[in-house]
Amino acid sequence: MQLKEANPESVKYSNEAVVCRYINEPEQIEDRLRLLEQAIDACSVGVVISDCSLPDRPIIYCNRAFERITGYSAEEVIGRNCRFLQGQETDPAALAQIRASISEGRDCQVNLKNYRKDGTTFWNELTISPVRNSEGLVTHFIGVQNDITSRKQAQEERDRFFTLSLDMLCVAGFDGYFKQVNPAWEKTLGFSKEELLAKPFIEFVHPHDRERSLLELEKISQGSDTITFENRYLCKDGSYKWLSWNAISIREQGLCYANARDITDRKQLEAARESTEAALRAAEAKFQKLVANVPGVIYQFQLRPDGSFCFPYISSGLREIYELEPQAVQNNAQLMFATVPPEDREHFNELIGVSAQQLQPWRWEGRCMTPSGKIKWIQGAARPEKLANGEILWDGLLMDISDRKEAEEALRRSEEKLRQKASELQATLLELQRTQTQLIQNEKMSSLGQMVAGVAHEINNPVSFIYGNLIPASDYLQDLLELIELYQKHYPEPVPAIQQLAAAIDLDFLTGDLPKMLGSMKVGAERIREIVLSLRNFSRLDEAEMKPVDLHEGLDSTLLILQHRLHSQTVTWEKNSRHSGIEIIKEYGNLPLVECYAGQINQVFMNIIGNAIDSLESRFAIDALEEAEEQGEKRARLSKFSSTPLIRIRTYLSSDTCRAVIRISDNGLGMTEDVKMRLFDPFFTTKPVGKGTGLGLAIAYQIVVEKHGGVLKCISTPGSGAEFCIEIPICQ
Repeated sequence: MQLKEANPESVKYSNEAVVCRYINEPEQIEDRLRLLEQAIDACSVGVVISDCSLPDRPIIYCNRAFERITGYSAEEVIGRNCRFLQGQETDPAALAQIRASISEGRDCQVNLKNYRKDGTTFWNELTISPVRNSEGLVTHFIGVQNDITSRKQAQEERDRFFTLSLDMLCVAGFDGYFKQVNPAWEKTLGFSKEELLAKPFIEFVHPHDRERSLLELEKISQGSDTITFENRYLCKDGSYKWLSWNAISIREQGLCYANARDITDRKQLEAARESTEAALRAAEAKFQKLVANVPGVIYQFQLRPDGSFCFPYISSGLREIYELEPQAVQNNAQLMFATVPPEDREHFNELIGVSAQQLQPWRWEGRCMTPSGKIKWIQGAARPEKLANGEILWDGLLMDISDRKEAEEALRRSEEKLRQKASELQATLLELQRTQTQLIQNEKMSSLGQMVAGVAHEINNPVSFIYGNLIPASDYLQDLLELIELYQKHYPEPVPAIQQLAAAIDLDFLTGDLPKMLGSMKVGAERIREIVLSLRNFSRLDEAEMKPVDLHEGLDSTLLILQHRLHSQTVTWEKNSRHSGIEIIKEYGNLPLVECYAGQINQVFMNIIGNAIDSLESRFAIDALEEAEEQGEKRARLSKFSSTPLIRIRTYLSSDTCRAVIRISDNGLGMTEDVKMRLFDPFFTTKPVGKGTGLGLAIAYQIVVEKHGGVLKCISTPGSGAEFCIEIPICQ
């Protein structure tokens, strides 16, 4: 293709510019046009010219570079619009920019993806320039195409590296602002890219590091590069992170390219290491001070595989305790072993052997003999460690415990004396408790005896008067009745007044009932006399010495006194009595008179039978009835302990006929082994507060066992009642 005309005064386009000047001579014009055509064909960039005067602005010229870039020949291109180079991946925004520039007749430069003839894509740096005639009208467009695919790929690779780099990459201006940062910044600091670019980067620097950072930036702006500059940068959460910088200065662009690496962990490790080193130095100083002041010997003992041993280290405390020089012991370890007495040396060596075999701590407490002949008590402790070469190293401490041993011996003697005193005090306390119990028992018995004797005396006199007059009164009454009968016989028809009075007082009933009333009064008086006699027998105030006593009489007297509790209704529910009283079963054997303190033995009976009544009341009160609600009706249901409450009293002679045996049992709650073990202890009780003193059975035990040389024991299991067995010698 040849350029035949050059009407415009000049034609310009980017990258390669061809200037056509108006020349009058035709030959010169032709030569000039050929020269320009050759120059354009020689360009490395593609050049096309489109004609605006023709429909769809077809291409009227393309150079060889265009053919090489697109793969199309000039014949395939001439007459077509440039849009045949476009495809699916061509950026619509770039196309819109091209259309706008053509429509407005202005220059335009865009980068877009075009398609070659073989269908492959290439990145096209396209520059479009309008050509105007003398009237200013656009007649042609010159398009300059530069294949920047390699550059674009390199740029994409660079951008990919920039984006994916774990290091914090950035472009910073000498004006103090970031121009570009990669995503690692946001990941590390928490600020978004926009936040980082919006403010001077010095505002993110720790206040204490800003002055150094500004000085470093000044060096960079003067063309110096930076290697491993460190400062702290603010994070979005308010914390700071240490960054290590490498930067290259591009002075002519007013930029620097830098990468920063988060070294916070390293800084923390360095700080921790420095702190540890400082702590180690302080610990070493403390250790040396401790070694100098510790009241003992700090040492290292080393046992070699061949059985030899040495002391690699031993403190100066050795002089005071063992009267040996540390250096001498380090040169000859046998000096230390020689201080152990021969009789203790085997055990001493055995402990070292066990510690070496099992790698267990070594502990020893024994004697040593110093060169001056002093005997000292030493306590040793060490922890073994097996070294890589097979040797075993103990780190240990030896302490002089002679003073402690003396104190322990003194303490042992003191404790022995204290135990002896405590034993004596315990015996005294028990004696006091027994005395207290006896005093309480004596007081109770005295009070009870006086009360019973007084009551018996007060009742006995009027009852004796009544009983003594009953027989004469009965005789007088009999005489009167015979007189009335005689009157009725001889005067069968009395006067009306007598008849009326006889009818009013029901004389026939009165004459028949009055003798019966006198008989009942006699029976009641005799019963009262029996009760008075039982009270007197129970109190026995007139019997301070041991006398032969009928134990059955004492048992009956006790039951008589407790009769009001035996016959009370023990369990009631909704006004319905379940039991009318406690059943008493007597199984008396043939006992002789027993020599004893009658009043005290009666007190034993009273305490044991009274406790049996308490147990029965508790059992049949707790387990009497269970309530069940069924269809809105309340029904009573007997519990598993629904048998009749009873107390059984058995008496018999022992097999050797030397002892009277009294067994008192009940079917109450029973008791556990723990309760049985403490049953006869003073002040021990299982009754509610205010109901029992805990002295009843303790007093009974004292009376039976200590005063009468007898036996008192209890046989019981929970839920099976209890039985008390009393054995009293017949003769004292």
